[in-house]
Amino acid sequence: MNSDPITIHFFKEKGVTGDGYIVIVALIMIGIVIGYIISLKSVISYRSEISGLVKKNKEVSDELDSLRNVAIGEEFNFTDKE
Repeated sequence: MNSDPITIHFFKEKGVTGDGYIVIVALIMIGIVIGYIISLKSVISYRSEISGLVKKNKEVSDELDSLRNVAIGEEFNFTDKE
């Protein structure tokens, strides 16, 4: 294992020193957390879009069902032309 000390400098003159394997594991975990947070934004936006589409689909289905139940004689007047 790489147990040599690694110094990381974050916006200050004195850096943070830690064992190599701990630093690598910590940076990988930080990357995973940041990636997860970024992906949450798209998941939330997709869920809201899906719920909007489901609502619109229900409205269109209800309208279609109401049109299927209309009797022909109620709205349409057909005349025989012979």
